[in-house]
Amino acid sequence: SERKAEVKHAESGQQNIAPLPNDRIEKSQPFEITAVDSAGPLYLKDGSKLEWKFIIEGAPWWGGFWERLVRSVKNCLKCVLGKTSLMYEELNTVLIEVEAAISSRPLTYVYNDVNEPDPLTPSHFTVGSRLTTLPSPKFACKFY
Repeated sequence: SERKAEVKHAESGQQNIAPLPNDRIEKSQPFEITAVDSAGPLYLKDGSKLEWKFIIEGAPWWGGFWERLVRSVKNCLKCVLGKTSLMYEELNTVLIEVEAAISSRPLTYVYNDVNEPDPLTPSHFTVGSRLTTLPSPKFACKFY
């Protein structure tokens, strides 16, 4: 026996959408409410040892670009803290300052003349301006 295809017509339904949370509606700076943790855990004064796992920096297809930024954060922390252990609020403050320094690194040419335009930085894309000023070369931290 032969079967005939039946065509069914249904009314389209309405999707009920939940209201968005206030922090998604209110005007704020980019990444003021959300963030990405790409550095892994940092331990405080509880005696735990820190174990770092690395991605190959020269392999961008393995996340090497992000690993290079994580290394920059670690170098800043080593320069500022050495082997000092901090409480949570102290570590949080230092990490915010390091974040500002990393986000203020120049992406474009840095002119010697102060009358020339400021270099473009990652913070220009997120908050619209530079977060810090350029450090003086005499205060540069060297890693050997």
